[in-house]
Amino acid sequence: MSRSRQEIVTSQAAPFLWYVLDESVLRHVIGGPAVMRRQLDRLLDAADSPGIVVQTLPFAADNHAGANGPISVYDFAAAPSVCYAECFGGGRIVEGQEEVAEV
Repeated sequence: MSRSRQEIVTSQAAPFLWYVLDESVLRHVIGGPAVMRRQLDRLLDAADSPGIVVQTLPFAADNHAGANGPISVYDFAAAPSVCYAECFGGGRIVEGQEEVAEV
């Protein structure tokens, strides 16, 4: 039986998750005020959970590594870290340790 995402992130063996959200996703109202309120409440609950970090990148921030799209960094116990960077029209896997460290 497969587990839901919520079961995975709230379990004892949950992965460490670190989210950086652009300020626009917090201000762009989708689905009306009640939907936004529930979504923001869920973000606050997640941010209070152990093993989850939620940060906001403000509009005033300079250019940054994720400006062209999301970046996922994968750390492994027995292998070097890699990241996947999405961008317009595709994405790329980054394996070079110096470049992964820059993300």
